[in-house]
Amino acid sequence: MSAWTGIVCVNSILFLAGAASAQEAGQAGVIVYPPSFFTAYQPNSANDMVGRVPGFTVNQGDANVRGLSGAAGNVLVDGERPTSKAVSVTDILSRIPPSMVERIELIRGGAAGIDMQGQAVVVNVVRKKEASVSREVEVWTKLYTDHDPAEIGYLRGSRTGPALTLEGTVQVRQEAHYDSGDGRLTRRNGAGGLISEGPFRSRVDNELIEASGAAEYRAGPNTFRLNLGVSWVDLPRTEEGDLTSAAGVAIPERSRGISENDRGEVGLDFSRRLDGGRRLRLMGLHTAKKNVIESRLLTPTTDQISGKEGRAGETLTRASIDGFSLFGFSVETGAEAALNTLDSRSSLTVGGVPVAVPSANVEVEERRAEGYVTGNRKLSGALSLEARLKVESSEISQSGDADHSENFVFAKPRVVLTWAPNAGMQVRLRAERLVGQLNFEDFAATGDLLSGSVNAGNANLVPERFWIGEVAAERRFWGSGALVLTLSHSQIEEAIDLIPIQNAFDAPGNIGDGWRREAKVDFSAPLDRFGLADARLIANAAWRTSEVTDPVTGLLRHISRERPFEGMITFTQNLPKLKSSYTFQVNTFGWQETSYRLSEVRVDEDAYQLKFYWDVRPQPGLNIRLQLENAIGKEKRRTRTLYTGPRSAEVVRQTEHRSYLFDPFIMIRVRKAL
Repeated sequence: MSAWTGIVCVNSILFLAGAASAQEAGQAGVIVYPPSFFTAYQPNSANDMVGRVPGFTVNQGDANVRGLSGAAGNVLVDGERPTSKAVSVTDILSRIPPSMVERIELIRGGAAGIDMQGQAVVVNVVRKKEASVSREVEVWTKLYTDHDPAEIGYLRGSRTGPALTLEGTVQVRQEAHYDSGDGRLTRRNGAGGLISEGPFRSRVDNELIEASGAAEYRAGPNTFRLNLGVSWVDLPRTEEGDLTSAAGVAIPERSRGISENDRGEVGLDFSRRLDGGRRLRLMGLHTAKKNVIESRLLTPTTDQISGKEGRAGETLTRASIDGFSLFGFSVETGAEAALNTLDSRSSLTVGGVPVAVPSANVEVEERRAEGYVTGNRKLSGALSLEARLKVESSEISQSGDADHSENFVFAKPRVVLTWAPNAGMQVRLRAERLVGQLNFEDFAATGDLLSGSVNAGNANLVPERFWIGEVAAERRFWGSGALVLTLSHSQIEEAIDLIPIQNAFDAPGNIGDGWRREAKVDFSAPLDRFGLADARLIANAAWRTSEVTDPVTGLLRHISRERPFEGMITFTQNLPKLKSSYTFQVNTFGWQETSYRLSEVRVDEDAYQLKFYWDVRPQPGLNIRLQLENAIGKEKRRTRTLYTGPRSAEVVRQTEHRSYLFDPFIMIRVRKAL
């Protein structure tokens, strides 16, 4: 509670500071930033500009969520979310040069004609309509101490004409993954006696090829859009432990594995401006994915091999219409229908003998439909209301090792009340019912020996539900400063965590009711008044706590893999005379995750990371970045407490601790407009 009290005190002090400057104040709930606001930062793309919007943090959305509404991030382009899940928000914004940005709008609490899709705050990048051509190439290298140099390249281009706009990106990456490093592995018995210890090495590569493109054709009131995306990602991994027993006997361990993720997507979008300011939008999207995970663990006493191949597909359509009034509300309504499929095959062998894992081979199909209506209304000069109702219906069927079918119908109401007494202050109250999506992968078994776990599938999952109450207080100060404090409390029904299956395996499952609380701070302030011209301090932090009942011990605990704290501090300053800028950034305390399994408690930790980079712009269209990453090294740690039988017996069989350090490295990036 002390952290929450401190946040409230700091927030209260700054709420008494001066109001936002007139140049930032737009209509209630909307702050407009012209291109001139970003000139001092010399941005290379719309992505750089969005990153400088005070009090805003980009949410990429979740491409793995089925449907479009659940996958939505908090960035719009010309008032629309792109009909794409394979292409990230960062890549889309990176294709837009600063010269083509007319303005950037920060929309808080909702606005007429904007589908917030569950986001409290969104940014809208509005492009100019004039003709233009943009081409650029970007190359990176990373110089490691124990790895071949990274090879990364981008080629981007766009062309805007009176009726046709074309955009495209090709990306190639070959680099070391952050899970690489050298360290030490130690195992002890339940009494604390040494079993084995020795050096430990992890080598993980990130190999990626990705291409995406978009075309937009405008003809009178009609707009047609086409989005294409394809990617191939490989993550080969090697782990080696040169261990020695307490008696001095060598006990080498070797594990090899690879994760392959291929994805292709095509999206179509048609919109038409109707009479009376209304707008009709029709969307279609098809996505195909293939995922392969293979791993092998070899020790003097065991040889284990696990494998999994999954093929998934999604085909959806969506229709919406907005811009009409009803009972004083500006209304949007729409519907979405989708067909989702998964075909998963898994295997596990120990010493050459196959091991039967529940739900190793399953096929899953979901037919889902959702309808919604959203209304925005100005209640007074300072008070506005957003109300929304969604109704979701789905049928999920499984075949193969598990034959099961289930129907679900959920209503998901949402109310947001926004109070904005002036341009520099806003308070948002939100009450909403959320329904989590079932992860199809949870229906099927998954083995990854490199992470030391094998999960069974669970055919009896039901979606977890949340009633969430949230208050967000925002204060604009010092011209371009912003402080946003958000507090939320969620009541959870049928929380999903890990449960025991056949008293031998772990699997995702429902563990009953619980709650979660979160406090977030987003802070951004110019430092001119402290004698640091063109300098800015940005800080983001989140504190979380939760409570559920452990299905093994019956005791109260946190939700598995919940991170109690995450935070980042960034200091940046522009140096116009040197045509450059520099930035210091630190992930303040890293993060920690705890997982509770049938016979194991696992704690994964990622230590804080410090980086420094210097951007030089010797001439227009040319940017050179020199970056020192992991300035003091980036340590990852994993501690496993293994029990003899279920954890409820409280008999510790073994503890395992491993840590490894990803050494500092230098990155060089050159970005050139052609």
